Amino acid sequence: MLQVVATATLAAYVGAGGLGGYFFLGLKTQDYAEMLGASILVIALAIAFEIVFAALQRAAVPKGTADPSARRRQGSRERSRNPIPEGTPS
Repeated sequence: MLQVVATATLAAYVGAGGLGGYFFLGLKTQDYAEMLGASILVIALAIAFEIVFAALQRAAVPKGTADPSARRRQGSRERSRNPIPEGTPS
């Protein structure tokens, strides 16, 4: 999501408006304070969206499938307890 918000500011370059308009206006008028302010707003918006969507993703995933690495660790422990006997084709 972070990349989508950051890339959406480029829409202002082709005249579609948006938050990137402040950045490109500052670039055109060499107003570096405006460019910095617009950049900070885009960064803050992107991070806020990332946090919100991470929370939504965490809430949407069922609890049984929340941590797939735990199943891998459990499976490796079972394999170490039950090694394949020598001479048995695998």
